[in-house]
Amino acid sequence: VRTRRRFARLAIAASVLLAVALSFNAFRDVGVAPVDVASIDKSYGSIYLLGEQSQLTELVDLATVTTGQTIMTGADSGIGLAWNGGGSLRMDEATTVQFVGADAVFLSEGRVYFDSQATGAGLTVNTAHGAVSHIGTQYMTAVDGLRLTVSVREGEISIDRNSGKDSGLAGQQVEIIGEAAATVTNIGSSGAQWEWIEATAPTLDFSGKSTYEFLQWVARETGYDIAFEDAEAERLAREGRLVGTIPGLDPRRELEVRMLGEDLDYAFDQDSGTINISAIDSGS
Repeated sequence: VRTRRRFARLAIAASVLLAVALSFNAFRDVGVAPVDVASIDKSYGSIYLLGEQSQLTELVDLATVTTGQTIMTGADSGIGLAWNGGGSLRMDEATTVQFVGADAVFLSEGRVYFDSQATGAGLTVNTAHGAVSHIGTQYMTAVDGLRLTVSVREGEISIDRNSGKDSGLAGQQVEIIGEAAATVTNIGSSGAQWEWIEATAPTLDFSGKSTYEFLQWVARETGYDIAFEDAEAERLAREGRLVGTIPGLDPRRELEVRMLGEDLDYAFDQDSGTINISAIDSGS
């Protein structure tokens, strides 16, 4: 079913390009020179730039993104951007985003994820259904036809629309269909709906950093909590020091590789939402 949906999305893409371009025109700053808003940290699959005449050009050797540009991702594709104001913006497959300002994008379809990290960076995700803003958070915004869905992993978000304001806290998902009242449900911080963002997680240099710091990053990227089996396991993590950068790996794979050089073992527990860290018995 998922495969059929992917092909269906690509099949109708050409027919919606004109509508997408028209909807973006409202956000254009006529006569204003474009400025860099983000740099490309990681991408995979087919990534396209949407031109002024609605033509698609495959993204090749593009290092930065400027205001006025529109990026579209194909099936089985994704892109991770280092936002110039701080934080990480990621686009899932079959997603169309125009970069309308230094602190704003317009999401036409698909879904994006923003992590303000420790910078407190601000970003507004404009949609046809309303504008999503946040207070120091990790959140995902999805647009599908008449539906807007905002999932909050950390922090708080607000949605401005014609009928007023809606809000969501960590662990909540806000769904809006048309002009109807928002529906709020509880969600977990990990699971299938979040896993796509891991493929475009930024590559970080952990040289000289502790294993403990690395584990906290893995936890943040996957939505799991770190649980140490005992004090010895935590001591080893805090005292351990890492070397080098490992580019191209998602957080789970990097965890697998780095732990090969540690006296620690790990296990994901989906039921509890934890990564259990234990010391390896040197005598075993």
